[in-house]
Amino acid sequence: MWKIIAVAAGGMCGALLRHAIFNIPPHIIPIQFPYRTLIVNIVGSFVIGFMWFLVDHGIVPAALSPFVFTGLLGAFTTFSTYSLDNMLLLQRGDYTHAAVNIAISSVLGIVAVVLGFQTARLFS
Repeated sequence: MWKIIAVAAGGMCGALLRHAIFNIPPHIIPIQFPYRTLIVNIVGSFVIGFMWFLVDHGIVPAALSPFVFTGLLGAFTTFSTYSLDNMLLLQRGDYTHAAVNIAISSVLGIVAVVLGFQTARLFS
């Protein structure tokens, strides 16, 4: 039962964080490109790499995994929104932005996981 509560609590926190980023005014983060989705996915990728190192090396208890990985990061990051953003870019004929978003999200996502992992290694 505690795992269900941990996932739910993490999900609430992740969803609220994502909601906050998606509500940053357009004069701060323009809406012509899906920057908000890119931000949450890259930050989430960094955090998952960082936390994976800490859990894998016993620095953070594995019991926190349901809260962090499934709940918090599961609700914070969003592959479905990323996919929708790309479909909308393609539907409006903005092939360049769609290709750039796909390339940047894929490459930076992997780079962010590695950087998160390596950053955690530096602090351990």
